[in-house]
Amino acid sequence: MELHPDMPTREKLEAGYPPAGARHAAMREIGNLGLLDEQSRDARGVRYLHDLADDPGFAVRLLRKSPVFTVVSLLSLGRLVERSYPDMLPVRDPEQIVRIVRSSPSSPESSSFTYPQYRELAAADTPLGGLVCTSGGRVSLVADGGAAESISVQLASGNYYQSLEVQPIMGRRSTTDRAP
Repeated sequence: MELHPDMPTREKLEAGYPPAGARHAAMREIGNLGLLDEQSRDARGVRYLHDLADDPGFAVRLLRKSPVFTVVSLLSLGRLVERSYPDMLPVRDPEQIVRIVRSSPSSPESSSFTYPQYRELAAADTPLGGLVCTSGGRVSLVADGGAAESISVQLASGNYYQSLEVQPIMGRRSTTDRAP
């Protein structure tokens, strides 16, 4: 690339341009050398490798500028991986976890069991190692004198952590003797 401007400069000098003017006119004629450099890298196919080497550094600098975004992103990514690979759940035998739903020919959509039905199933003699129930929904939370805020909740039977053999992240583990 360095030799390229010399040829038009020489031609301009031969045509009678002053030395500084010849170089300037040649550069105007050639155009942006940086752009020509990039275009030649693109043509050779090495631009991809150059970008691949630069991207991780850029990502680290960007994440370092916004630590809150970084933490939220990493937690979200962890949650996505957990949902994508259920066999990697932090339980002893994740491949033995099954979901039981209720359906009928007239209503092929699955529906949930009532809590009394769950208690009846849990009391029955079954080959299942444990039976838990969960239910999700939204509730309104009102702070002192504040406006109501809708939040997501997940309810679980008292033996949830015990059956899955995991410890809760915060608080104490619920037990069946405290459950209704």
